[in-house]
Amino acid sequence: MSLLNRYRRSLKRRRNIRWAGKDLTRPAQISVLQPAIRMTETFYELMDDPSHADIMRISPAGGAGQRDSDIQTKPSDKHGNRQNTRRQIDAHPFFLPAASPEDLDAAARAIALYTRHHFGFMTRPVDYKASFLALLEKNSRFFGPFAENARKIHRRLVHDLPYVCHAFVAPPPFGTTPGPEPLRLGLRIEERREDGIIVSGMKAIATAAMIAEEVFVRDHLEAGEDLEVLSFLVPLSTPGLRIVATAPTYVNWQFMDLHEVTDEPCEIESRCLSALPAYLEENDSLLVFSRVFIPEDRILSCGKMKFESYRDQMKGFVPRAQLHGLIRAIVKLDVLGGLVKQAGRYLTPGARKGLEEALADLLVTQNALEGLKMRMIEDAYPLPEGHVVPHPETAASSQIFMSETLQALLVQIEDLLAGVITALPIRPDDISLAELEQQWGAARADIDDLYHYHRVVSALRLMLAEGFGRRQLRFERNYLGSARRMRTLLLALASGSGALARQVEYADLMLSSTPN
Repeated sequence: MSLLNRYRRSLKRRRNIRWAGKDLTRPAQISVLQPAIRMTETFYELMDDPSHADIMRISPAGGAGQRDSDIQTKPSDKHGNRQNTRRQIDAHPFFLPAASPEDLDAAARAIALYTRHHFGFMTRPVDYKASFLALLEKNSRFFGPFAENARKIHRRLVHDLPYVCHAFVAPPPFGTTPGPEPLRLGLRIEERREDGIIVSGMKAIATAAMIAEEVFVRDHLEAGEDLEVLSFLVPLSTPGLRIVATAPTYVNWQFMDLHEVTDEPCEIESRCLSALPAYLEENDSLLVFSRVFIPEDRILSCGKMKFESYRDQMKGFVPRAQLHGLIRAIVKLDVLGGLVKQAGRYLTPGARKGLEEALADLLVTQNALEGLKMRMIEDAYPLPEGHVVPHPETAASSQIFMSETLQALLVQIEDLLAGVITALPIRPDDISLAELEQQWGAARADIDDLYHYHRVVSALRLMLAEGFGRRQLRFERNYLGSARRMRTLLLALASGSGALARQVEYADLMLSSTPN
């Protein structure tokens, strides 16, 4: 079965969904999810398409997919010498730990290819979760008694490529108990069995749970804590698991009804894709577990754990996730730059000049991000577990740079286009062609040009809107930490690598070479 058909079949399995006050069984019943589902299907289409195999799958020459366990012995040749060869692991490069900068580059090219198909607006797509899941096998020794589970789960994910979402955050405390502590609604183990555990409770911010296949659940610890930790993967169609959708504010509000629900799966209509191919990115959901059975072989952590061990399980995740986010940001700037350039055709010469300056600033930002991406890959950092990750100091620097520049860039463009963005009708068909021709006597060619202008400005309005584009870019900037937190991390990394000490030594050399 193709990966695409497997994903489509998974969406037909019965689920327990609560959406806009309605109880549903399939995500395909929800109209506003259709663009996000379609963009997810595109990932599997690229994986299934032989014409993209050189980028989306590892090559027969090897690379990220080669491990010692992949060495096979051929029969002896005619001289009696035994021959070793390597078999190809048919996998997405980012789902395998990178052995070299070349492997990281191969993963980056695969991420970029799919990102360009969804124009950067799926912030937590299928390949994003490989930022962590690809390291399960390499980091397996940190999972203690569940080390073998970590290895087996990674191999399954590499082979099947299911869409895995994640839920790490516990809901905020509700009310108070009779004591001084607020009521906490995290997960709890209700029953331990030989073949698994029964869990109940809640998890929040389950990103893309409405359209994913499985959820990776993990407790969140802070430094210094030593707590009971529960971590596992479970299908979203598991009995007892309820998905409560948090209605997004950044849905395809121009063309679709947030509350529209159909009895049969919707067909993708061209009107859903008129300005951007995926107005709706992943929706965050609340997961409610009511005596959900978690099989033993899907558990990654279950018991007391120190923060240091918890942190080591995630070793390498942050710089890999930052590389993925950097690639998405570069693609989004491509889209934004093209829209800004086209919008300039319809402005007065004076306003066009300001827009050209903003476009130049956009190109400066994009080129700087491209340089940071190259440095992250070329200066890949080796870990003791035998693989490399993007250069951590450069990764943290990229997060700070995005935080400082992207918001200012959006404000700059919005100030220049504020008039035209707010003056247009929401939908181009709010004013008919007949009305336009009657009012202005415009030729059909001019009318078509006006409609094109409307689509360009509508797309810009979405990208600049607080609900959609700006929220996404803020998500990119802050998901892995604010600029302040990244600065603290960067200083710690620079101290640990000796970069700061080398700067002090170099300054001392200058001072010693300078006459008093």
